Amino acid sequence: MINGATSDEDKVIPMYKLEDIWELLRSSHASIMNEVSEFILNHLNNKSPIVKQKLKMLRRVN
Repeated sequence: MINGATSDEDKVIPMYKLEDIWELLRSSHASIMNEVSEFILNHLNNKSPIVKQKLKMLRRVN
């Protein structure tokens, strides 16, 4: 779900998808949060500015 939302395609992430990710993370166990955090940190190494912008969008939804 997060990988699809942060792909390097130049498409806007639908707000409902961001809200679904946020709700899923909010209700998840701490170990899931750690895995997602690691994924996001690793994904930040991507050179694509599109991916980085989408990751910033994930951070702002709450």
